[in-house]
Amino acid sequence: MEERWTAVFLGPLKEPWEGLREELQRYRIEEVLAADAGAILAQKTGYKPKLVIGDMDSLTEEERRGLEREGVHIECWPEEKDYTDFELILMHPQMKGVRRLIVVGGLGGRVDHTLLNIDMLSRRFTFHTLLLFPEGKAFILRPGEEMRMWAPEDMVVSVVPLTERAEVENSEGLLWPLSGMTLRRGLGRTVHNISLGGEIKLKLRRGRVIVILFKEGVI
Repeated sequence: MEERWTAVFLGPLKEPWEGLREELQRYRIEEVLAADAGAILAQKTGYKPKLVIGDMDSLTEEERRGLEREGVHIECWPEEKDYTDFELILMHPQMKGVRRLIVVGGLGGRVDHTLLNIDMLSRRFTFHTLLLFPEGKAFILRPGEEMRMWAPEDMVVSVVPLTERAEVENSEGLLWPLSGMTLRRGLGRTVHNISLGGEIKLKLRRGRVIVILFKEGVI
């Protein structure tokens, strides 16, 4: 049976980047949520968000009225709050029962948000997570999880441990195999691997990692 995904669109970008629509069409997306300006990105990519959360500081009044006319539920928070807009979505009851999550726009831009997003998704929450951003895509893997992704030849693939130690059970499709390797946080040995072309597989035995695949020409 085809896997079902929930997509969360984040700002500040409001225009879809090249290849985003085609990438999302690979997945069966059953529900769409957005944080602030991510609602406009969702619309322009062809998706109607069911719920928009945030302080709405990145939406114009006209954009907000347009969302309301389309029946989109908007949950507005004050600018001074203890959570980021994305964090509010992840904690929302609407996310109960979600297993597979696509985050559109979760990396890049503000470094503080990027670091927090990775930390939250790898430690506080247990979604099987794919992150899409203009320069590429990334997966967060936990023990027992496996990533399978087609990649063209010579694509740059970096595997960065998010715990003190992470053990790779097996890998396929990489120039420098990682099967049986123990990765240690703070060491760059597994940065800038290369795809052989075809399907890349990576299964984790222990720890947590983020696997980042960069588009051609980015690096």
